[in-house]
Amino acid sequence: MKKFVLLILFVVLPIIEIASQTGKTLKLDSLSSILEKNYDGIKLKGKLEGMRIDNLFDIYNLDICEYYDLRDYDTELKRKMFKTTPEGKDLLNKLNAKKKDIMNSSMYYVFPFRYAGYGKEYNLETKTFDLSYQMDWDDFYPIQGYMNIEQLVFKCPSSVKQYWKERKHSDRYYYYNTLKLPMTESQAFPIETNRDNMALVIEFKYYNGKWNSRQAAIFNIRTLVIQGICSNIYIIDKNSKEIYYSLLPIKSTISN
Repeated sequence: MKKFVLLILFVVLPIIEIASQTGKTLKLDSLSSILEKNYDGIKLKGKLEGMRIDNLFDIYNLDICEYYDLRDYDTELKRKMFKTTPEGKDLLNKLNAKKKDIMNSSMYYVFPFRYAGYGKEYNLETKTFDLSYQMDWDDFYPIQGYMNIEQLVFKCPSSVKQYWKERKHSDRYYYYNTLKLPMTESQAFPIETNRDNMALVIEFKYYNGKWNSRQAAIFNIRTLVIQGICSNIYIIDKNSKEIYYSLLPIKSTISN
């Protein structure tokens, strides 16, 4: 049976790939605001290169002392007085310009499929492509009505579903999450056959950042949550950036 299936795939694969790929690429370069999942968290790239994710919170709040790491101003009064100085005003103007640039442009969260260690395949029953992955309890902040990935939460179209379960391994709690993207079998097939090279990309507008607290036994866990409004969701080849799937119609600004 396995030999028969492999033979069929070799015969039909070129036809289905040509029909399913968009022929367009997603422009992710040094001028893009990119947050990419890696083995130890989220790495900021493009024009966010060199920042930490909590810097986005500092930018949103125009907190010049935190963003520029000005440790001498360690009280509220010192910070307030510094903002009235020429240096403080200059730094505030620079940070305000950076905030406007970031808030008015799209950001991209990139999730390579290799981190979906619990499944990345098409569900024939629900007609969705399912990505399943595990997150530490203290890195994941579920909010009802939002799609939640690590410290990021997105308001998405209702056609996108996410399900999670809390599980315990040894002395730690985890979330087991499944993201479900609606698509046809013909769209899903070339993604499955090339899934080791695929990445999920969420295009969004950043609109809020805040610290959330929750109690875990005797510990108070504080998690920085970045909130965004999803503009589109893609599945791309992470090397060529070719778009294999787009939740919404592709914008004309994307490269051919």
